[in-house]
Amino acid sequence: MAKGYARAVVYLLILSSVMLAATGVVYGYSYWWDELYSVAAAELGVGPMFRFLVLPDVHPPLYQLVLNLWIKVAGSGEQMVRALSFLFAISALAAFWWWASKRLTPVAKYTLLVFFATCILFPYYAQEARSYAMMLLLSTLASLAYLERLAHSGRAGTRLGYYALLGALSLTHYFGFIYAGVILLFTLYENRGDARRAIETVVVGLMCLIWPILHVVYGGIGEKSGDNFWIESNGVQSTLFHFSDGMLPHLNYLARLLSGTATEYVTAVLIVALLSGAALLARRAPEVREAGTGPGLWRRMIALLTGFLVVIALVDYHSPISTPRNFIVLLPVVSLLVGLTASGLKRAGVKHVVALVALGGIANLAVASLEVTRKIHPDQNHKAAVAFIEEQRDAGDPVYYLDRGGSMREVQHLVASFYFNEEVPLAPIAIGQVATLAPPYYVLMQHHGHNLDRVLADIARRGIAVEAFVPQNNESVAVVYVEGRDTHRPRHRAPMAAPAARMLVRRSSAPGP
Repeated sequence: MAKGYARAVVYLLILSSVMLAATGVVYGYSYWWDELYSVAAAELGVGPMFRFLVLPDVHPPLYQLVLNLWIKVAGSGEQMVRALSFLFAISALAAFWWWASKRLTPVAKYTLLVFFATCILFPYYAQEARSYAMMLLLSTLASLAYLERLAHSGRAGTRLGYYALLGALSLTHYFGFIYAGVILLFTLYENRGDARRAIETVVVGLMCLIWPILHVVYGGIGEKSGDNFWIESNGVQSTLFHFSDGMLPHLNYLARLLSGTATEYVTAVLIVALLSGAALLARRAPEVREAGTGPGLWRRMIALLTGFLVVIALVDYHSPISTPRNFIVLLPVVSLLVGLTASGLKRAGVKHVVALVALGGIANLAVASLEVTRKIHPDQNHKAAVAFIEEQRDAGDPVYYLDRGGSMREVQHLVASFYFNEEVPLAPIAIGQVATLAPPYYVLMQHHGHNLDRVLADIARRGIAVEAFVPQNNESVAVVYVEGRDTHRPRHRAPMAAPAARMLVRRSSAPGP
């Protein structure tokens, strides 16, 4: 009875997280900025897509190529595009479930699956039109292939599949590239006594370097790898802070309560202590103490986790690239560590391990639910902003969008025009020129960091009545507009693209202070 009840709780937690992950497939809320870049560029042909986005951008091309093919079949609507990411995430969960059923005890298996499915990274990025869910699937398969020592198989086809997985992972995201590189280095070390297998590994590693070299020579790749990609790092503590924020955001919250200003240092200490304790407990798990493959499973798991974190910390020291979402590449190996830790606790005689697992899953789901709810409101309502312009403007009223500069102006134009249902001439404009425009006009401000009140005040100083339409609970997307029509004429507001979106109109008609 108890075992059946525990299993039902586990299934309920996993099902709840899968349903949360499927929100983007059921509900077509507006793309946010990064998604618009991916989708707008993927609607182009392969050549223009590479020229305008892939080469100037800071990501490898595999996801964009897959998305390009997917859009040709399924279209560019939010639900269908996000369904691709959902399929990647569900496939990763299914593969992990299949492997755990063969290799782990029930306690380790169900703990692993609960953590994997309820971690915020799973339901959040299973519904985002970006490369993260694809990276999760490939990192899951590549991690399992490494743990099962497929590189040492006597079958050439098996080894080819192993190296193909690593190659695909390296082409999905640069965190995936680094993770694949770490696996290849460990594989090379294990093959040190076999010259033929070692040469195979070296050749694959060199092949994985082809794209980054081309990206540096012909593209941007973070201004030739010297850029910091807008990300800040204060040292190894920042790397560990971002890692914890992705995997265990509750720990970062606890660190804030304990430390106030020294959050990163406290989080780093907590995460190192937690991982060390988990590693020691995992070593006591029956799966690890099993003769033959057990000790190797533990060593490889710890090597992947620590090796990758060390390499990322070193990269961050030169050019910070760590964000919480990027660490989705480590979700499979961290989930395995959590599962083996639960198995070790049970072997040590700790009672109610399943209850602890259930509480942890509920805590994860609570965080995930809050974040997904914020995401789908949506956090950036480009669709409603464009709908407002189409509803309000008269034929001939000029429409502008903010010129962000840089090397991807063509994609910026595609992003600005993506949600328009009619042909509207759009022109880029610098933020400093907005106040100099002659009315009437509309300015679409997307993913901006400007002070909206100040923008309105600058225009109002010219004695012009100006308004701003803000379709979400922040100012990251807004429409600044000045109408040249009769102000007493009835006006019709555009319907919201999402039920939870709100319309905020700010008016300014007098000179600012």
